[in-house]
Amino acid sequence: MAYVVLGYGPSAEDSRTMEATRVALQRAIERDGRFTATIPLVSFARRTRHLPQGWQFNVERVRLPYCGAHPGPCAVPFGGPRKMASHKYLEWDDWVAFHALVNDVLDRLEVTVDAWTNPRELLSTGSKMWIRRDNQRRVRFDWTEQYRGGISRPFQVWNAGTPDQFRPESDGPFDYATGGAR
Repeated sequence: MAYVVLGYGPSAEDSRTMEATRVALQRAIERDGRFTATIPLVSFARRTRHLPQGWQFNVERVRLPYCGAHPGPCAVPFGGPRKMASHKYLEWDDWVAFHALVNDVLDRLEVTVDAWTNPRELLSTGSKMWIRRDNQRRVRFDWTEQYRGGISRPFQVWNAGTPDQFRPESDGPFDYATGGAR
């Protein structure tokens, strides 16, 4: 799942703002240490009918630096290697933590951006899961369980982002653990 960071507003005409944002985000990911990601150098200016001036870059291959099947590093039982299903893909709590990291960087830089992902999971509406919209950080993420037909196992439908789940970045960094400002 790739992240899209779209810059607009007064800073949108300055390509240095895009590069500074891209570099700051890459450094924050490396410094944090919980995630790995690739932010390609190929970024571009974006012009549409609704957005006359702007820039965009993607954050790709967001992964965990460990197998992802459990929290923390893998434990090797009895000192020997063990075959284990290994995947480094993020799950719900991992994504929420990554969203907080991205929003913290964007708040600190005070750039006017929207950010979203296009997850493979089923969303409540549309195909974009909003992380930041109208320059407001998303502070609440939720999902619902639904059943289809005769299938007894539930599946999750992710909330794409309703207006009550965003707040202005001017309120300060958000603490996802306590549900309030830090």
